[in-house]
Amino acid sequence: MDGTEGKNGHFASESLFNPFHPVLGQQSSQPRDFPAKLTGPRSTRSLDRLQPCQRHPLSVDFEEIGWSGWIISPRGYNAYHCRGSCPFPLGENMRPTNHATVQSIINALKLSEGVSSPCCVPDKLYSINLLYFDDDENVVLKQYDDMVAGSCGCH
Repeated sequence: MDGTEGKNGHFASESLFNPFHPVLGQQSSQPRDFPAKLTGPRSTRSLDRLQPCQRHPLSVDFEEIGWSGWIISPRGYNAYHCRGSCPFPLGENMRPTNHATVQSIINALKLSEGVSSPCCVPDKLYSINLLYFDDDENVVLKQYDDMVAGSCGCH
């Protein structure tokens, strides 16, 4: 193999134009060693762009966002959020939709102006239960859907 040929013997360009040959990305289980100049605080944003799409903690404090006047419990929760890049080619670990795969190819080949790479977003959301006061000052226990990012993917 000369570096342009994949593990299965198909060239990346073949896979781009043949929907029956998936484009596979190679993922390393070893951490990457970045040059010292990239690890300082000035480069935090650029390092975020190098990190693959993944879920990160996001602590929500209802008092901080002004909701503690009506929410009794919990006082907060971990909503999580999705951050990271969706680089071409999208591997299965990125949980891409078929649309994201096609969009990634169009973006990589620059076939259409203004088409960005897919975005790292929640692809599974979970509910939480909130105990709160309603408008009539009744105490209500209600399940709120789609409040916690359960997993992330490129879409």
